[in-house]
Amino acid sequence: MITGSDIRAGHPTNNSHQTDYYYTRLANRLADCFRKLDVDFGDNTASVIQYSSVILTNYMEDIVADCGLWRTFSSLCQQHLGIPVPLYHDDEEYYPDEPSLAAIRFLVWHAANEMTDNVYHADTPRIWKMAQAAYDLLDEEFEQAPINEQLVSETHARLGLASMNFDSLRTTLKWLYRSYLIRCSKTEELIQMRIEEAERTGIMPDKGMHMYYAQTHCIFAYKIGPLALYTKDWLAALMRTKDMQQEAQDVDAIEVTTFGTWKYDFKDNETLHLVKTDGMEIDILADELNMPRTMLQQHDGCGASFVRYQGEWHLNGIMYPIKGLHEKWQKFCEDDPMYQRPGTKPLTAEHALKLTKGKRIEYFSDCNALKKYLHENLNFPFEYLHFVDEKLDGQPVLFVDETSKTHVLQFFYGYAPCIADPDNPFYDPEYAKEEVNEMLHDTSVSTALMQYLLRNNFLPDLNGSTLFCHTATASEKNSDTQFYLRYLRQEKY
Repeated sequence: MITGSDIRAGHPTNNSHQTDYYYTRLANRLADCFRKLDVDFGDNTASVIQYSSVILTNYMEDIVADCGLWRTFSSLCQQHLGIPVPLYHDDEEYYPDEPSLAAIRFLVWHAANEMTDNVYHADTPRIWKMAQAAYDLLDEEFEQAPINEQLVSETHARLGLASMNFDSLRTTLKWLYRSYLIRCSKTEELIQMRIEEAERTGIMPDKGMHMYYAQTHCIFAYKIGPLALYTKDWLAALMRTKDMQQEAQDVDAIEVTTFGTWKYDFKDNETLHLVKTDGMEIDILADELNMPRTMLQQHDGCGASFVRYQGEWHLNGIMYPIKGLHEKWQKFCEDDPMYQRPGTKPLTAEHALKLTKGKRIEYFSDCNALKKYLHENLNFPFEYLHFVDEKLDGQPVLFVDETSKTHVLQFFYGYAPCIADPDNPFYDPEYAKEEVNEMLHDTSVSTALMQYLLRNNFLPDLNGSTLFCHTATASEKNSDTQFYLRYLRQEKY
């Protein structure tokens, strides 16, 4: 049984709305319809039916009122993928504010993936049956479905709230983080992971603070949802959908620091100058640290993360003070993974390409061949190459990532036979047909490398994958491949 609270879970507030009865009833009608189809998802059948019914009702409520969430999602798909709906291309004429068979198929597919451990093929018959039945019902109901004016008003209010100040911005981002188009098992896992981290540190004894820390961290730190975008990117796009251009620019300009150790000095009576162990420097109002002035003066550092919004830096989440940090500063800096020792400099992509004679990708028969290449061409001492010995499966591949500042040289193993590069002597089309799908979600193969391979058409066997609809064109499959990269990797995209 689906209740009104299930439908309201994705709303900007949990307030009751006049249309709750209609949309709760609609959700239960969808669920009854799905049960009569006798679809089988094993032990997860009930949860797939429940979740599909809820998010399809959220979708219907959204497009009837034109609240903007689905319209924004579709616009982002067009912007990043070149198509208005991922995977499904059924509609001869597609309108984001009317029931769409393609949209409904996608949402059922997404729900099935969320509620099970599988990644379903786009043409899975069970998904098609559910989507067709749901489309028939929603299309029939569309003209008579009530407009949820309260939902429109709350959405508008949340967007306006975000532009007022930093605390209000976070309130809006927390809503988007749990909205029907973004929330998923991964977003919940990230929250839980940060709660457990807070519990382990012992810095915050109060459980409410654990949740506060987790939420304030996650809404800024991770790419989330089906399109693997930061929550602020969803918000900026929604603002543009609602013609809030200046507000969207402010959100686009947000900067976020990772949580780390900072030393500080009073720049003047009201302002602190902070320096992070990786060398970053910011100025912030002393009042932002939420500590009495006497306590601030008794300490000289803190553990914290900060967000720059509307031209000013703000403390994000919890902060713990540190005393005597200036005396131990060098040691703290040396323990930072980003610390650059005197007399050294990071390897840049430009320098790496000089060493590889301009080649961005190289293939090797085994680990010994890779070690020899690194020693002779890139001047790696043999004693630093033990990491290669740990990877003994398959022919190694070396990739120079021109987009990265910190991991220019990338290595991966086991997929060389999938790469149809004319310079790759190990390409095996039979092997590629079986294994190439794995590359989409295996983050040992960086997203930058996947994009390089796709741009150069070095993964042609993906086009024959059953992941796609059999009716999809080559162009649509290319777009859907980009979607799978985002969907399967999410925060690691």
